[in-house]
Amino acid sequence: MPEELKNGAATGPSAAPSNQPQILGVVFMGVLLSALDIAIVGPALPAITAEFHLPDRILPWILNAYFLMNLAGRAILGKSSDFLGRRMMLASSAGIYGLGAIISALAPNFPALLVGRALQGFGAGGIFPVASAAVTDFLPADRRGRILHIIGTTGTFIFIVGLPLGSLLMALGWRWIFGLGVPVAFVVALSSISTLPSTPRAKVKPFDLPGIVLLIIMMAFAAMGLNLTNWSSPVQSLKSLQVWPLYLIVIILFPIFRMVERRAEEPSIRPRILANWRMALGAYLALGTGLLQVGIVFMPLFVVVVLDIRDYMAGLMLLPLVAAMALATPVFNTIGGKTGTRIAISGGALLAAAGYLVMGLASPGRGIFYLASAITGAGITALLSPSLRHKAVSDLPEADHPTAQRFLYLYISMGRLLGAALIGAVAASGADIVSGYRNSFTTLGVLSGILGLLSLLLTTGKSPEPPAKSV
Repeated sequence: MPEELKNGAATGPSAAPSNQPQILGVVFMGVLLSALDIAIVGPALPAITAEFHLPDRILPWILNAYFLMNLAGRAILGKSSDFLGRRMMLASSAGIYGLGAIISALAPNFPALLVGRALQGFGAGGIFPVASAAVTDFLPADRRGRILHIIGTTGTFIFIVGLPLGSLLMALGWRWIFGLGVPVAFVVALSSISTLPSTPRAKVKPFDLPGIVLLIIMMAFAAMGLNLTNWSSPVQSLKSLQVWPLYLIVIILFPIFRMVERRAEEPSIRPRILANWRMALGAYLALGTGLLQVGIVFMPLFVVVVLDIRDYMAGLMLLPLVAAMALATPVFNTIGGKTGTRIAISGGALLAAAGYLVMGLASPGRGIFYLASAITGAGITALLSPSLRHKAVSDLPEADHPTAQRFLYLYISMGRLLGAALIGAVAASGADIVSGYRNSFTTLGVLSGILGLLSLLLTTGKSPEPPAKSV
């Protein structure tokens, strides 16, 4: 879980407010609003692509504009709530998301849509940490751990709910997928103002703005580099003036970023944390998890391109995947608790590898896709379990746990960003659009297999859910 989910002591008022049910309602509504956006937009991708005539290399920026600004919003808005108060910043974050949703729903062209998506991402980035911090502030300790754990395990839930919901809204048109968030966002904003107590902070450490800016710039250039690389001949592509300067900028900025983080009073990332081998392994696994996760968002587009399904039906093709994720959640939780994290994570990664490889290599057909997508969904369910994050940080000093948890979440987010860029680039590098998307899913299968092998290095210890006092 991220940093705010690990803080055991309340930092707000000493007496819990009497309107705790209302506070929980606002918190859960906000968290679901920000989380569902990742999955709900998937069924809209084919229709947006058709309406704006988007090239395959440009399409991923519908997601990446959101992912990039989500990282920025999480750091800036989340930290700002420490001195401006949870009420103001949760309302502001929801309001920014709502404004972005309006712009996205009414966008007359693709640049306008990107502006809307960026605002949505920035606002959503603030909702999660501020809502979680509000739980820490306003709920008693005996309830806080359980609620924070539920908030921190939304990774699977967003697909179980978001994909079917997006498919249903496609009957009205893709703009309704964004329009739905408008009234919900403003309800969250107004409810925050009327429900949450005011908790301004007098003394806080300055947040790591230079580090945040450098990280966003590096990730943007890395995503552009992946997106512009011709993956049918990557070595030749790296010689292009259009591509290699992008990677060079990332290489140059990385040591500067590390230096800034070492000097920051409260860094976003503590470089010494990666000196722990388990933490480093957890970071790589988290990166891969985010990359594989975003492949699900591209499945409706894969169905339209490869199976020639109408765009408004594409999302419904993912119902077997949704069912598999719902059924696999308790199964992998049980496996992780009884046999250990290594078995659950490696088994899930190898299942996802099998599913993606079948979609990429087997002869196209509805039956094969149903089976392969269900296998993939079940596998990714294991990767989204919070047990990996708990295991990765267990060797670190307790004081480093909040930063380490935030670091792993950051790697998942970066994986989503890089995954979206890579999928679009591999698709555009194919001999034709059908082979391009099949190559994309084959690539995801190979990467998932590598992830499964890496996860075998995890310890074999059992991984029950942590007690409430350590959350």
